Amino acid sequence: MCLPRAGISAKFGIIRSFSTCSFSGPCSHWLSSLPIFDPLPPRKSGTENQIPKRRHISTRFILIRHGETEWNKTERYRGRSDIPLNEIGILQAQKIATHLAAHKLDAVYASPLPRAIQTAKPLADSHNLEIQITADLLDIDYGAWEGMAREDIREKYPALHDKWVKTPGRVEFPGGESIRQVRLRVDKLFNKLCDDHLGETVALVSHRVTCHVAICIALGLANDSIWHIRQDIGCINCIESRDGAYIVTLMNETIHLA
Repeated sequence: MCLPRAGISAKFGIIRSFSTCSFSGPCSHWLSSLPIFDPLPPRKSGTENQIPKRRHISTRFILIRHGETEWNKTERYRGRSDIPLNEIGILQAQKIATHLAAHKLDAVYASPLPRAIQTAKPLADSHNLEIQITADLLDIDYGAWEGMAREDIREKYPALHDKWVKTPGRVEFPGGESIRQVRLRVDKLFNKLCDDHLGETVALVSHRVTCHVAICIALGLANDSIWHIRQDIGCINCIESRDGAYIVTLMNETIHLA
């Protein structure tokens, strides 16, 4: 799988290039071949003894959507429901762990819901790490939609469903959350982890909508843009925080599930 030649940041800055090659490992182009930065400009006369400004140390995130559940198969809105992984999801979790086993990982964070914890456990075990649970990675609270099938929602809430499809950033679910609320908690978590894990690599195991929102934060996209991003079951994304901006270096990678 060939990867893009340029990284995109939340400030829409472009890193000059990435090495491109056949994909042979998780985030391999990113973890083992970092982006190529333009060299420092030649020093001006009289500055020979000056020390060049040190580049900021980055925090790297591996953002993972949990494995498959029965409700994924039947297209039911999962939200905060305690739905475990099915047999396929359990196998996907192991494949994620195998895919990332050879790479340095300093911490694993997960949503408190069973499907996220089950996905995170093989990964944490392979790196001898404890799973750190955080509610900031929870799925969106669908409120009255919780547990309902997609077709039933279209019939019972046609206007709200249409709004959710076309302008999701403007929806607040009856008795539930809005995308804005999800974004606030995910952004808060990113900021905290950037401080707590400076120079480290952190895995985050979460849910579909939460992953969409996290990518929108990294790319500086509005809340209505979440459906312009694809997040398949068990996918891996790589995000780097550097110089106060986010750079997405891998998105919706699923080759490990083949």
